[in-house]
Amino acid sequence: MQSEAASLTVSPGISAADGVFGTHNCYGAGSTPLLTCCDVYGNAGGDWVGCIASQSGIGGNISLDPLFCDAANGDYGLEGDSPCAPDYNPNCGLIGAWPTGCGGSGAADRLPADTQLSLDASPNPFTPGTRVTYVIPEDAQDAPVRLNVFDASGRLVRQLLVPSLSARSGAVDWDGRDSGGEPVAAGIYFAQLSVGRDLVSRCLVRVR
Repeated sequence: MQSEAASLTVSPGISAADGVFGTHNCYGAGSTPLLTCCDVYGNAGGDWVGCIASQSGIGGNISLDPLFCDAANGDYGLEGDSPCAPDYNPNCGLIGAWPTGCGGSGAADRLPADTQLSLDASPNPFTPGTRVTYVIPEDAQDAPVRLNVFDASGRLVRQLLVPSLSARSGAVDWDGRDSGGEPVAAGIYFAQLSVGRDLVSRCLVRVR
C-alpha cells in the first residue's frame, strides 16, 4: 500500500449493495481515498478491504446495513432505526445524503435533511451511466459552481455542465465517458461539487 497522504476525502457516504468498493486496488502514488463517517456494507468483493481496510472502525466509519427505504426502486432514504441516522452517530450526524423516514411520494420528490451543500448519484453502482443530483443552499446560489468527476488517483475525468441554478436542487446525467468521449473503465470515481469555497464529494462505482 502507498504510505503517502490521501489525495481525496469522502465524508459522509454510503457504499452498499454490490458497490464493490473494496474490490479495487489503489491507483498511483498517494491515491488511497480518506474515508470518514462512511458506511461500507454488503458489497460484492467485501467491504473494508483492499486499500481502505485500515480505515474500518475509525473516523466514524461503520459496516452495517444502512436500511434504505426502497433501494430497488431508487429510494435511498433511511428507515428510522438506520445505523446511519444522526441519533446513532453523534460525532458524524447523518451518514449519506437522504433523510430518515420512509413513505410519501418517493425519493424523486424528497430533498436531503437540511439545506447544506449535498451531492448524490443514482444508480450507484452504475453501468453505463448515472444521474448526479445536488442541493445547493439558497444563500450560495450566486457563487461559482463546478461539477467534476475524478478517478481514484485524483485525475480529472470529466467536467459536467450544471444547469441554471434558479432552483436550489437539480440533476446532471453522466454517461460514464471521459472528456474525450471514451467509456471509462470499471472502478471507483468521485463526483465533486464545488460552490464558491465549499465542496462535497460522492463516491461513484462503475461496474462492467
